[in-house]
Amino acid sequence: MFSAPMRVIRSCPNRPTKWSRSRVAARLGLCCSVILFLTPFSSPAQHKSYKLVGTANARLGTSYLYAVTFETRGTSVTGYSVTKQPSGAEFKAEIKGHINRKAHTLDFSETRSLDNNPQNENTICLFDAKLTYKQLGTKYLVTGTFTGHDLNNEPCTSGAMMFETPTAPGNMFHAEKKPSPLPPKTDTAATKEPVPALPANMITAGVQKQLEWNTDSCIIEVWDGGVVDGDVVTILLNDTPVLTKYSLVKARKQLRLPLTKNTSTITIVAEDEGLNPPNTAEISLLDGKASHRITAFNKKGEKAVIIIKKTNAR
Repeated sequence: MFSAPMRVIRSCPNRPTKWSRSRVAARLGLCCSVILFLTPFSSPAQHKSYKLVGTANARLGTSYLYAVTFETRGTSVTGYSVTKQPSGAEFKAEIKGHINRKAHTLDFSETRSLDNNPQNENTICLFDAKLTYKQLGTKYLVTGTFTGHDLNNEPCTSGAMMFETPTAPGNMFHAEKKPSPLPPKTDTAATKEPVPALPANMITAGVQKQLEWNTDSCIIEVWDGGVVDGDVVTILLNDTPVLTKYSLVKARKQLRLPLTKNTSTITIVAEDEGLNPPNTAEISLLDGKASHRITAFNKKGEKAVIIIKKTNAR
């Protein structure tokens, strides 16, 4: 739901010493998406350490390796980030931030460069990230926005981020629970934690939703409920396309579908995942005065299914 900014200006030795906001906007109209994997490493008694490793993809197609190494002390986050340029050069910056496990937010800022290269001081772009996270099945999806500023506090970039991390014991997103003074006795050996089920309003490939229906038609609305990043969907009613390769936007696209059968299927096909995988579509289905809100998410080429069953069907 931290900022993964555009690193291209960090390796521009011919860049002028001052950049106006308009020139920055013209050069850096970027939106990044990042997929990171979270792994804990050393774990001292008073705090835990983690490393995020992934990629940042610029809208114009350039891809950067990006890593963050940090420690958590309560809600505080401190450490450093490393951006690897396509040329192989690396940029390192100090980061500070905080995590709110109750609100499911993670924010951090790159506070200063840790590189010893005064010639590049005028090309530095430091990032501020604001993220939220939620658990989907066996993974965490972390999404949010970032902004960048130079050493004169002038804006240098902005965009969107997404992180995908597996759940694991010791994961930084888990709220720590105090151990019970008298743990309950068990007669069997410890077993693995069950895979958490998806929320009731979420569907994906292999996880469908069935709705009891009262009317003979369905008004369906579909839109991008997060950062508009280029998700494309096709919608089928009983295997017949009713909306083909539609690019999701903030505005809701509305369709009226006749329900001529006692049982109908609405299929949402992920045609493109955009800059921030996976493909995520917000859906509202209206049954007279009743409404149903569903989120469909899938990898490219996969399908999510909604089954509509009329209550008067024999």
